[in-house]
Amino acid sequence: MWRDEVADVRKRLRGAAILLSVAAAACASRNPAPVFAYDHAASFVGLKTWAWLDDPAPKMPPGNAIVDSQFIDRSVRQDVGEVLSRKGFDETENGQADIYLAYQMDNAGVLSQDSYEKTKKTEFLLWSWDHLEYSGTQYSKRSALVLDIRDRERKLVWRGARTAAEGDSPKEIARGIEKTVGLLLANFPPRPSNGAN
Repeated sequence: MWRDEVADVRKRLRGAAILLSVAAAACASRNPAPVFAYDHAASFVGLKTWAWLDDPAPKMPPGNAIVDSQFIDRSVRQDVGEVLSRKGFDETENGQADIYLAYQMDNAGVLSQDSYEKTKKTEFLLWSWDHLEYSGTQYSKRSALVLDIRDRERKLVWRGARTAAEGDSPKEIARGIEKTVGLLLANFPPRPSNGAN
């Protein structure tokens, strides 16, 4: 009789462990919402041209084992240019621009480092028992992208930031950068009623 109770408790614990694993995986796979802030005293009316801020000490974004820093820099700059062009902004390479853009990208830590195991049933003569068998590890990292927009006097007037999981291939990383840039610049220029701080 006590064997039936032990088996029942094991089933319940196994079910609870599976449920917790699924819940943890669901939580870990969600990226936090982008955050925005802007200078409420700044005017965003009549902006037509943009340029990259000429930083005297530029810092390249960190590369990783999948892509190098030049790949990330090229992807961010290309995606920013495409989104702003669709919004009607013209890039100017020399002379005065209405707004100047800069970005920072950094690793934001490990998103998950989960070990996956599977249950294996072993039988020997009249006895049988379940045990866990190791089958691998999944490792995911997050990175953060911050876009800064400055006015003609180079004063910071708008900032958008998003932290998201990195991809596992150059194509996924490029797609993630494109999505992040699109989400951030969808809120530029700000509308006073959009809830930004």
